[in-house]
Amino acid sequence: MIPPNFTSYFLASQGAELPGVPAAVKGYRTVEAANYHAWPALNASLLKEPSACHLLHHLCEPETDHFAAPSRAEAFTVGTLVHWACLEPDKIKNYPLHMVLCETDGLGTKAAQRQRLANPGKLLVTAQHIEQAQALRRAVWMQSEAAQLLKRPGVNELSGFSFHAGIWRKWRPDRVLLDGTRMIDVKTTRVELVGKRGIMDWERECWKMGYFLQAAWYLFHHELATGVRPNAFTFVAVCSGEPHHARCFTLENFPSDHPLYTGSALQKARQLLGLEEGADVDRVAVFTDAARQTIAAVQSGQELTPELLRTLWAAEEHETSGPAIGLPKAA
Repeated sequence: MIPPNFTSYFLASQGAELPGVPAAVKGYRTVEAANYHAWPALNASLLKEPSACHLLHHLCEPETDHFAAPSRAEAFTVGTLVHWACLEPDKIKNYPLHMVLCETDGLGTKAAQRQRLANPGKLLVTAQHIEQAQALRRAVWMQSEAAQLLKRPGVNELSGFSFHAGIWRKWRPDRVLLDGTRMIDVKTTRVELVGKRGIMDWERECWKMGYFLQAAWYLFHHELATGVRPNAFTFVAVCSGEPHHARCFTLENFPSDHPLYTGSALQKARQLLGLEEGADVDRVAVFTDAARQTIAAVQSGQELTPELLRTLWAAEEHETSGPAIGLPKAA
């Protein structure tokens, strides 16, 4: 395991080398996804990890690990296709530019892996996957609230970068309404999104998959970069199992003095991330401390052996559970 050079995370001067070009929306840039992911900065996906050990593993995990197991390959591929179908439909229409048809039925086979290596930058899919993505897109557009949010004036796939509190951060929302009132993210799930049971199951999924952390991270940094505080963050969730169906779940962006903010999922997520005081240990601090110690070890001439890395990036578990939806429990 070879860790990245963490020095660049802490250099404000790196701002002169930001990828892409300024976008029409203040505080954002137009950046290719690969360049965004490669740029060294904290992001929500990284900070979903529960310990320093997990953070380091995430950073060192090769992209091919998305496809290491058939279940992972399937979930990653379907999620990417649905995202494209809802937000970047031209990629589906012009699929030969962005995808290659798999020569085998399974995405996790050795033959599939060889095909990926022969087609870098393209998503390996089957015809059935494209059909499923179109069916899931129809389910999203049949849901009235989701259709309204996707029709309202907005921008998709812009990237934000900010040097804040001594470290670089980045975020890439699926969609931001041009009036700045709402951020939107499209998610696929196996959860049945029907009735009260669907609400509870989805909220458990949000804690399990780190979706509340993602929403808190995006809301905070959007306001930091633009000066505009969004009213809410909406998940457009679509069930990948048949019958396909979609539902919107909204996390209200309450101010800290709002009576429903204390004890809410948003508050707990912000505290866990280190965007607000209240957690015993926050994820930003966990990363920052381990990264700075790693920099110091390299500068002192120490070899970053597996044993030293296990010491610097300890596997300490932290609490990640929270209340069900975004509201505090009733007394």
